[in-house]
Amino acid sequence: MQEDVLKYIKKHNLLTEGDVCILALSGGADSTALAYIMHSIADVYSLKLKAIHINHGIRGDEADRDADFTAKLCERLNIKYDIIYVDVPSYASLNKLSVEEAARILRYKSLYEAALKFYFKDDTEKIKKFSDISDLYKTDVFNNRVKIAVAHNKDDNAETVIMQLIRGTGLKGLSGMKAAAGMIIRPLLCAERVQIEKYLKQEGRGFVTDSTNLSTDYTRNRIRHNIIPELKEINQSAIDNINKAAEIISDTFDYLDRKVYNIIDRHMLEEEERISIPIEVLKKQPHIITAHIIRLMIARACHSLKDIASVHIDGIEALMDMQVGKSIDLPYNLRAERTYESLCIYRKDKHCNNKNIFIKMSDGSIRELSGGKMFEITVFDYIYGMEIPHSDVLKWFDADIIGSDYEVRYRKTGDFIRLEKVGRKTVKSYMADEKIPARDRGDIPLLVKGSEVVWIVGKRINERFKIHENTKKILQIRYIK
Repeated sequence: MQEDVLKYIKKHNLLTEGDVCILALSGGADSTALAYIMHSIADVYSLKLKAIHINHGIRGDEADRDADFTAKLCERLNIKYDIIYVDVPSYASLNKLSVEEAARILRYKSLYEAALKFYFKDDTEKIKKFSDISDLYKTDVFNNRVKIAVAHNKDDNAETVIMQLIRGTGLKGLSGMKAAAGMIIRPLLCAERVQIEKYLKQEGRGFVTDSTNLSTDYTRNRIRHNIIPELKEINQSAIDNINKAAEIISDTFDYLDRKVYNIIDRHMLEEEERISIPIEVLKKQPHIITAHIIRLMIARACHSLKDIASVHIDGIEALMDMQVGKSIDLPYNLRAERTYESLCIYRKDKHCNNKNIFIKMSDGSIRELSGGKMFEITVFDYIYGMEIPHSDVLKWFDADIIGSDYEVRYRKTGDFIRLEKVGRKTVKSYMADEKIPARDRGDIPLLVKGSEVVWIVGKRINERFKIHENTKKILQIRYIK
């Protein structure tokens, strides 16, 4: 089995030489096998291993027994280790989560924090810099040199697919687990549970059994102890076949992912905790693409799709044909809302259009266009030779060219600006080229005529509206922060 795991690691490029590798070690059969195998191949990859055992604060004396077992195992294998204590029941109650979900969240949080401390050798400043748990699902945070190895196997994957199918899901949920997801690697995903237990028996390796895994109070355990055996009665290869189907679905999902990202890159607006896309764009797509776009919008908003079911996706799609202002609540404190032209997903404590801009007109009146930002507008005659101000917050424009049909608002899909020596350029491209952080792009006011941007406030102005020798009147706009 060890050779099979090594081949799987090489096939999926799970490890590179010199990696830091955190082992999630519960002391059960799967993680114990993982510890022995990773220890045996450590020299092949020059791995820096460290095991983490997490006591969830649930099983009392039995949990202490497991901690003692893992400590002795690590000492025997000369693997550095830490035992981390978390209070799952309190966390579940506080956040209104199931015990299973609370345990999963705290487990991965603890593993990620342990990886930070081990990699940065307890350098608190560097640890603080990378404290965002969403980095766990990225591969470039530590130049792809830190891996967190978990002991999921083929049975776990089959159980996950069945559980997702029962609760209602799309292609993503039916794709099952991947060999690698960000920093997380699953070297045992090539083996079934019976193979792992056989390997441990042949090698004379002991392990501990978590009594809660025998209970059918939890959904996964009911699937494991009741449904899986029935499927195996029908076909002994059921586990393997479910895994193969999941792999095919995963490949299909990845293809759709690439196609959908092309649409998102062109049309989606991503502001701080607010994501929107024009409804007309969504309505042009087949249902499977629209559903996939919505899933990615949710993933962008909260970095997770774990509790998002098909009923949520269908509900969001239905908003497209409802009146403006209709909304539905989603998991993770999210809300989806139908605005005038778009579908918007945002956190409930943030409004989809909660920013106001005030214009102080030349007659002294103030007009609200859409907090706390104001523009003062004045029109006066231009005398050739006047010194044009060079200020980021005060600009002159040719009043006759700009006309009266202008407004100040925030960016929309399709906005563009004409720049000297560059010509026409989308505002999205300009902001990306200028390396303006994505979280800030939606907060920059724009002076516009339709989709043509006259002034990216604080940045550049449109070449077409600049003062020239034939200008007769000046439109002066002052940005009051």
